[in-house]
Amino acid sequence: MEEVQCTEDKEESDLDSAVSEDTPVEDYPNENITAFFEVTEVHTHLPEYTRGKGYTSGASCITSILINDIEARVNLDTGAFCTCVAKDYLQAILPGWKNHLLPIEGAQFSSASNNMYPLGILETNLVFPHPAGSVKMKTGIVVRNNCTSQHIILGNDYLNIYSSDINNHKNRYFTN
Repeated sequence: MEEVQCTEDKEESDLDSAVSEDTPVEDYPNENITAFFEVTEVHTHLPEYTRGKGYTSGASCITSILINDIEARVNLDTGAFCTCVAKDYLQAILPGWKNHLLPIEGAQFSSASNNMYPLGILETNLVFPHPAGSVKMKTGIVVRNNCTSQHIILGNDYLNIYSSDINNHKNRYFTN
């Protein structure tokens, strides 16, 4: 395997002279912006076990959490715009959830595959247990009528609110 090394180049590049650290992205020069980028690493040799099967290498971002001291499953989904849960899954883990449902008015939701029919919002705490220190998040979960997932979907809303990161290493981990 070819070794890739990086050395710091102190010469000013064309990009440095055209933009500064404070320049908004929309003010970057429009003429041939690709000229400002250089390929530093090329991955063309796949391990034999992945050839034609790269799509099987993805790992799940589903983990165990506590919701009202009850263990549940949550999918850390950076592609979901909001945190939501199927009413049937919620009924299985928190039978009294309907007594705590807040109304949701005038909002329309959709997913990649269909429209979402929200029943309301459940405000609750999600606890990500960890021996080094658990993370507790106060959330408002959209309860969906037409969903079959068997986990809570923690969407980009609360991942952003709490500045959370998902690190896609061999052993994935979540930081806050």
